[in-house]
Amino acid sequence: MELNKHFEVYLNYLTPMEFIFNRDQPEVYVKEYENYVFAMLQANPENRLFVEDILIKYKRYSDQPIEEIFDENPGIRKIREVAPNPHQDGNDGIVFYDTMMDLFIEPHHLFYDRFFATLLKHKDLLQLDQCLSYQLEKHYSNNLASFSRFLHLVIRKFNGKILSEKTVLTIQEWIHANEQQQKAEQEGLNNKDPYKGKKNGRIKRRADDNVTALNHEQTILFIQYMKEAGIFLRDEYLTDADAGKAFELLTGYSLNTIRQDLGKYYNYQNKENIKRLQLVFTRLINQMNNKLREVHPRS
Repeated sequence: MELNKHFEVYLNYLTPMEFIFNRDQPEVYVKEYENYVFAMLQANPENRLFVEDILIKYKRYSDQPIEEIFDENPGIRKIREVAPNPHQDGNDGIVFYDTMMDLFIEPHHLFYDRFFATLLKHKDLLQLDQCLSYQLEKHYSNNLASFSRFLHLVIRKFNGKILSEKTVLTIQEWIHANEQQQKAEQEGLNNKDPYKGKKNGRIKRRADDNVTALNHEQTILFIQYMKEAGIFLRDEYLTDADAGKAFELLTGYSLNTIRQDLGKYYNYQNKENIKRLQLVFTRLINQMNNKLREVHPRS
């Protein structure tokens, strides 16, 4: 799955967002966020910076003084710590940490749950569903039970502290919708073979086999755009599992693959796929125009 920094627990995103959010109460920023960042960074010696590292990494000009580097990079902080400096033959040197470093915080990191809650705190409500679906696939291998349990614990721990009531409600709605979808899919699998009576039996599709006008990614976009246009039922009436069943029969693409990919259709919105959809729609419009010219008005 392609990396999406907007939906990752990314330190270089969280720190400036927290700083801005708490700009009128800096003591809260330090106590409730920055101190946890330092503790997390200190847990791994590879995150240590010495003066030589800062000069190598951040110096823009040969004569730029280090004080100017600190001014331009406010995320670099010195704390009360010394450690063997590899640039000085192992002699003790002052340690710095960069609270805006290019670091993706993952489940094995210290205080991961707190930083995860902070990510959700700063996500627009309209982006939360996509963010949670991304996390489910990227870091939990689509194990909904495990991820849902983690989310319930995060809510229990940070509700009213980091997470707002609206954010909590949106997370709970996402959990419920996905559990219902999973239940519906399981019930569907337990029913009769949907291919019973199919004339030519089940076919095996490849992504670009040209059996239908649209490949798999373009088919996912087609379903999504038809829902947005009101041609198909919208999400509250049509689950991804139901759409998967229908289009498995219509296109031969796998029910499970369609169901999973509808939740991340945004990954397929590139120029190539959209242009292909546009070309197919244009052909359809031309076909309808030709049919209209063949229709004679009633006398």
